[in-house]
Amino acid sequence: MPRILKVLNSWDFTELWAFKKDISNYSAHVNGRVEKPNQSLANILASITHNINDWNEQLTHTILALNSAILEATYASSFFLEHGRDIRLSYTYQKNSDIPQNKYEYVEKLLPSLEQIFQNVLENLKEQETSHINRSARTTKSHHYDYKIGSLCFIKTPNIKSNLSPKLRPKFEGPYRVVECFSNVNYRVQHVEQLRKSFYTQSIE
Repeated sequence: MPRILKVLNSWDFTELWAFKKDISNYSAHVNGRVEKPNQSLANILASITHNINDWNEQLTHTILALNSAILEATYASSFFLEHGRDIRLSYTYQKNSDIPQNKYEYVEKLLPSLEQIFQNVLENLKEQETSHINRSARTTKSHHYDYKIGSLCFIKTPNIKSNLSPKLRPKFEGPYRVVECFSNVNYRVQHVEQLRKSFYTQSIE
């Protein structure tokens, strides 16, 4: 019999064994550093995965995309913040003069570069904080966007049926092109590739 048993939603276990240990409820808001990358990872996999059994084969390219993507808050990629340079792929051309000759030269070039990077990131984070404060002070009412005829958009399909799990299931379909506008919330759209597929919608994103 195990000495320690950790389970979620363990009411049945506590009633059966007559013991209980309270822990704080899980909240994504207090674990944002982990949950945000997980959400981004799931969104990318949902857009490129068509079979629930092969999503793990896409992880290598997905992680590469996440590490090389420019972050909105810092204006730099995660890889750049950690290594002081952008990702170098196997076919990336690099001048010999830029390659450190030894580990000491590498450290000498890395430390000043990281100091400058962190200073820029700190300034960018302060700007983002001010921007978010000003944005939160505005009205929280929903805004309607006027899509012009010819604009590209996606259709929100939250109830779409698929053989994928809910996390990997695409939440949008498209792209569609706006072909007719009746109001700021009613449009007729046409699929970019399937020209015969057109309908009226209000779920434009």
